[in-house]
Amino acid sequence: MKNRIKISITIDDTIIRAIDKIAESNESTRSETINQKLHKDAEIKALVQQDKKTFAVYEIGQICHAVLNAYCISIGDDSYKKWVDLDSQTKEIVINGVQNVIDNPDITPQQHFENWKQQRIVEGWKYGKRKDYVNKLHPNLVLWDELNEAQRMKDSIFINTVKSLI
Repeated sequence: MKNRIKISITIDDTIIRAIDKIAESNESTRSETINQKLHKDAEIKALVQQDKKTFAVYEIGQICHAVLNAYCISIGDDSYKKWVDLDSQTKEIVINGVQNVIDNPDITPQQHFENWKQQRIVEGWKYGKRKDYVNKLHPNLVLWDELNEAQRMKDSIFINTVKSLI
């Protein structure tokens, strides 16, 4: 037990000497140097927390995409690409969708669909009978009321998948 206390004191003394040395070279007091370090640590901690949130949203996006891919296969739609094969714009739309559900937990499937559709239109996508990533054509760029029930279900599945993971 005494060894642990001595080691702890030695480390604390070493840290204090290092802070004093930094303070001398910066012509500041020990308390100013400690405050600067604590402030810097808080900034780093905030950045790490933000990175963790971003990473979590990205992971949830991957999971949502996989769930929707499985659902689409079950209804005979094999046009979904694997996550690794998606272009960055499509991944961004999925991630934005996740963030939108997190920020708006009461979002309806129709609102979610309208947000998705608007993002696609902004990126230059147009209505087409078959999904075509090269020519940016998509059969679901229609009014909500024109979607069949199976397509509407995708928005409910997406929202519920996000909610189950947050």
